[in-house]
Amino acid sequence: MRNYKPGDKVRYLCQERHERAPEYYPKPGTVGTVRQFYPLENELYVRWPNESTSGSNLWFCDIEDVEPVTEGGAAAC
Repeated sequence: MRNYKPGDKVRYLCQERHERAPEYYPKPGTVGTVRQFYPLENELYVRWPNESTSGSNLWFCDIEDVEPVTEGGAAAC
């Protein structure tokens, strides 16, 4: 399991969750910033770009639904 820290960039991947609840899950490909990592729950608290979700754009997501993004924008392995 990958360890995340506040400030890490992640790209959202799950089309199914986005279609089911777009107010909470952004479109696949959207890049957000990790605010908090909860390894025991297998969750991240992520700030998504304005208007990509709803409310303050701060939502929890499963770590399996994102991939890390490096400085150059490519996914890390």
